[in-house]
Amino acid sequence: MALYAARNASIIPASGLAGLKIGVYQHSFVPRDLLVDVLEGYGALVVALGRSDHFIPVDTEAVPPKMLNPPSDVGG
Repeated sequence: MALYAARNASIIPASGLAGLKIGVYQHSFVPRDLLVDVLEGYGALVVALGRSDHFIPVDTEAVPPKMLNPPSDVGG
C-alpha cells in the first residue's frame, strides 16, 4: 500500500476526493477491500453497495441487469 500511495501522491493529492460520496460494489476481484481503503485515504466518503461472495466473470454479458442500475435507496 505504501508503494501505491507514494506512486500516486503526485497524481492525486491526499484530499483529492474530499467531499465526494462514492458508491462501491465490491466485485469478486482480489483487492476489493483495498479499493475502499484507497478511496477513503483520498478523502472520499465510501458507501458499500454490496459485495459478491462468488466469482463473477468480468464480462458485461455476465453482469445481471440489477447490477447495472443504482439501488433505489442510494442517494445524495
